Amino acid sequence: VKRKVGFPPAESSVEAPCPTYPQQSFASVSDEEKGLTLMNKGLPECEAIPEKDGICLALTLLRCVGWLSRDDFSTRRGHAGPSIATPEAQCQGLQEFRYSLFLHGGDWQKNRIWQEAYNHNVKLLGLATCQQKGSLPKELSFLEIKPEGLIVSAIKKAEEKEWLVLRVFSLESEAQKAEIKFAKDIVNAYLLNLEEKIQDHLELTGNGISFSIKPFQIVTLGIEFKERSA
Repeated sequence: VKRKVGFPPAESSVEAPCPTYPQQSFASVSDEEKGLTLMNKGLPECEAIPEKDGICLALTLLRCVGWLSRDDFSTRRGHAGPSIATPEAQCQGLQEFRYSLFLHGGDWQKNRIWQEAYNHNVKLLGLATCQQKGSLPKELSFLEIKPEGLIVSAIKKAEEKEWLVLRVFSLESEAQKAEIKFAKDIVNAYLLNLEEKIQDHLELTGNGISFSIKPFQIVTLGIEFKERSA
């Protein structure tokens, strides 16, 4: 989501506009020639503050309150709920935060910033297992996705079917051809809505599927695998 620096326009007379914005994994500011990206793991809120010599990128580390509601704010008239003291919600004590700064040329898309951000937030996990003979090769990708601007946001079992539900979204500003290849044989692939209801059937290409995805579109897929013989 591209946003302008500074306060958004006031659309309501009840509350003043808020300069902070929600974000997830990273936030970036750029003048198209150079940029600064903040990668964070934790509370997803930041603010771009215009200053004399540039832009200050502020990250919310803690959001603490001493009262459930107050009526003496300059940004809002009256209460937003009962006036109850919440001293433990001040979050006093030792806190630990994890974030990184990345200086780069160009904007976030040119530098594939999301790759750095997701690598920062999702660490590799190694598990020790007993030595077992199996049918899988030493190297295997259960899922291969192209292009690299296509991001997996969910992999789960379908609620009412014996399917795999795969949700992806595009970080590209232009329409793309998505190609997804699976390690297992598939017999059907469907385009689903968020309720996991079938919207369309997708054409299979061997052990994979291909489809068009719009700029920044979210797509939910249902994958039906070939059953193993006894």
